Amino acid sequence: MTATATTDKIIADALESTAQISSLLRTTAVGVLAIAWGFLVTKPDRFPAPPPVIVLGVIALVITGLLVDWLQYVFAWLDSSARRRGMENDPGLRGWDPDTFCYRCRGRCFIAKQVLVGLAAVLLVAA
Repeated sequence: MTATATTDKIIADALESTAQISSLLRTTAVGVLAIAWGFLVTKPDRFPAPPPVIVLGVIALVITGLLVDWLQYVFAWLDSSARRRGMENDPGLRGWDPDTFCYRCRGRCFIAKQVLVGLAAVLLVAA
């Protein structure tokens, strides 16, 4: 089988995928928050509600996940700004430096936000 994707197409696909994952994560987070909040403010008539400590834990996980999502973009902006300044000072400089603090943090935040919101959703369903 012949490879048909170029490096540029693969990069574009990865960027589109990460943007889609982030969008779906935010939608899931808001849905989990709405359900958890509903458990806290309504009286359980038809079925037993999960214990409030579980619901509050779910809410804390989701809010933390959304804050980590925001931090990912803060680190990305900081990393991009620093890299742009570096490229202005050294025209021969190209690409990202994966060893910088902000570059590593943005990748870790991408994973962490998925784990936090995913765990919250699983915990809510299991409760």
